[in-house]
Amino acid sequence: MPELPPVRQTYVLSPHDEGNILEDFWPTIFWGAERLPEIKRKIETLDWARRAWEKLQACAEQVLQRPPELPLERIGWRHEFYSHSSAEHLLHDPAEPRLYLDPWDNSRHHSPRQRAAWVLLQYERTYRTMRSLAALYALTGNERCARWVADCLLQTLELFRRPELRQGNHDEALYFSPLYDAQMLMHLAAAYEMTRDSGAVREADREALEREVFEQGIQYQLRAFEKMGVHNIACYVCAAIGQVGYLLGKRDWIELAHTGGGRGFAEQVLHGVPVDEAGRLDGFWWEGTMFYHFYALAPLISLLELARGHGADLAADPEVKRRFHALFEAPVQLCDQELRLPTVGDLGAPKVARLPLYRHLYEYAAAHVDPARYGPVLAALLAGGAPRAWVTALAFGPDELPPPGGRPTGTTVLPRVGLVAFRGRHEDADHYVLFKCGPHGGGHDHNDKLEFVFHARGQVLAPDLGTAGYALNEIHPYYRSTLAHNTIIVDDEMQAQVKQASLDFDPGPPPRARGTIKDAYEGVTLTREVTFAPPYLRVEDVCHSNDPHTYSWVFHAYGTMVARPSREEVEVSTKPLPGEGVWKHLQNREMRGTQGLTIVEWRLAADLWLRLLISSDGPYDCLTGRTPGQPMPDTLGTVIIRAGGTGRRFHAAFEVHTGMPTLYELSAP
Repeated sequence: MPELPPVRQTYVLSPHDEGNILEDFWPTIFWGAERLPEIKRKIETLDWARRAWEKLQACAEQVLQRPPELPLERIGWRHEFYSHSSAEHLLHDPAEPRLYLDPWDNSRHHSPRQRAAWVLLQYERTYRTMRSLAALYALTGNERCARWVADCLLQTLELFRRPELRQGNHDEALYFSPLYDAQMLMHLAAAYEMTRDSGAVREADREALEREVFEQGIQYQLRAFEKMGVHNIACYVCAAIGQVGYLLGKRDWIELAHTGGGRGFAEQVLHGVPVDEAGRLDGFWWEGTMFYHFYALAPLISLLELARGHGADLAADPEVKRRFHALFEAPVQLCDQELRLPTVGDLGAPKVARLPLYRHLYEYAAAHVDPARYGPVLAALLAGGAPRAWVTALAFGPDELPPPGGRPTGTTVLPRVGLVAFRGRHEDADHYVLFKCGPHGGGHDHNDKLEFVFHARGQVLAPDLGTAGYALNEIHPYYRSTLAHNTIIVDDEMQAQVKQASLDFDPGPPPRARGTIKDAYEGVTLTREVTFAPPYLRVEDVCHSNDPHTYSWVFHAYGTMVARPSREEVEVSTKPLPGEGVWKHLQNREMRGTQGLTIVEWRLAADLWLRLLISSDGPYDCLTGRTPGQPMPDTLGTVIIRAGGTGRRFHAAFEVHTGMPTLYELSAP
């Protein structure tokens, strides 16, 4: 049989890897036998579904050539599977199974922790494949699929019989943490449910699996769940308790997942998707990060549809339903015209994050949330891509797709979280700016209020870097720091977690937003006004306090950079910039005291430039250098304008141009 062309999937955080289509998507929508009738209906009635099913069966024939590989080893933290030299997600190279490839520079890496992280990813990918093969068995009766699944289950049983592998893990988890245990148990439950009556699973094996894997595994989940509140991890643990509860007929577990202990489905939605004091709902998950927004949404879908498959509607309450549906709208409102997502908060890389990575979630939305709204969005996410050959489309997607549409236009505001997405065009090219001014979210948010992100002409110009793996102890604090964002720093200290934030929006034209924060620094009020008029962007900052401080205006952009202060050097009394902590990542420093106007140019491509004009109401230090990107070697040209006093103003204007700028005065926009 000829090799199938690879289909790019999102099963890891790496954009450089590809998997077989049986692995489906990550983060996963979990499902089991309750979706089989829907999959069967699509295959029997829809041409695209029949073709997808044929591709899945052909891929299965390849997978079945080799037994599953599940190492009986200690399982580690997925965040260890990163290169410490570049912050790229590592890749497993079958030719050198004990060395892991850094796709940035082709270097090879190995450590015990990286090995343990790879073991986790190996289990995760194998279990996703196992679930798909279980569905193939249930719908075709192919006993080879059932035997492969049974092999996985029996290897897993041996793993559960190794209690020493739990020692030292969070809450004695087997797969490193309760979060990962929950995901593994859901895959195992689905695969077991669809194959337990096959000849491949003996009665003695069924008894052992139910007792030693599912009943024992959920005991650890229950203990962890008692200590949890509303959180992405709790969403997974809640869903796992519910799925195994349905599998084994445990009504108390089912009720706990639905409504119990203030941590069930409704509580996760009502408190995880909050409203502001005015009752406004913007649908952004409370932890303050784009990645964890999607990460929490996947198990919420899973539990909701699992319950529906058994006759219970967890979203019967209109307010629960309203907030759950809003989770699908918020990312659409924040992406740019080319469906890129800003990487606010933890995880995600700025040149990689795109709404199509989460197209499986919009397969669900297009069929089960609002077909008129999300059908066109899904079609746009799939435009020009691979056929709908993934299992999620068969399990949850719409029968047919309408013409592509639903892309955001104009300016959208998420008032509770304090995000404004400006969109416009100039010379048939798209321009996009995201402005962030709102209270601090959860633990995955960053101390970066008043930052802005800039895209134009199909490229990310000035990013929010997000973060790479949490185990990268050298660079991770920098990615989360105020310094890594395009905002204001006071006295070279990072912002505190902001509670007192206000955002005002004027639709214009031109549209503008004004944000004020009052508790990022004690006794200091910072106000930033952003005016969007492509190809220009104006940024006005006012810093005020009763006591003198040093204010640093920080901006990073890709490309080579040249700065030209317009006047001769003058004496400026700002203190020396730190060289330790997160500041050590500011390299190739050059500083010059000046006043008046400074012009900075970044060249991002042969025909794409970004020009900055900036001044202040008095002398200032203009410091330039380079800072890490994400990945680290993809560096940014950084400019920092530093000035002291009890108050200070900064006036800045940007122009995106193709080699012939028109911006020479700050009044131009």
